Amino acid sequence: MLERFSEKVDAAQAGEKAALRAVQCWQILTARAHNNSMMSYLDLAKMMGYKDARPLTPILHHIMCYCDQSDLPPLTSIVVSKESGVPGEGFTSVKPENIDQKRMQVFQYNWFDIVPPSAEQFKKAYEQNKD
Repeated sequence: MLERFSEKVDAAQAGEKAALRAVQCWQILTARAHNNSMMSYLDLAKMMGYKDARPLTPILHHIMCYCDQSDLPPLTSIVVSKESGVPGEGFTSVKPENIDQKRMQVFQYNWFDIVPPSAEQFKKAYEQNKD
């Protein structure tokens, strides 16, 4: 039987929902990075089944924390505002003046060579960031 993210998230505890969605989001972002392509918050939200981008904040934060702690390029840097073309204020991994250089590292990284993180790994990285 196929598992669906929406069903798993609906059945998850409150503190685990964003970590589960981070697994889904990771797949989308690594594919985009492989294709040297950025995407807007709204496009990402719609692809994940949301009507607007508000639910993305904790999801992207889980991924940002994981990348920071794993010494990976800042994968979430490729998600941008349609208006400004840059990540929102919640993206704190890179100083604004270094964003283009770091984004190039995201595009050049071989994301498909690593095993995708689990929801548990995302949750652990997020919780360690709070300390």
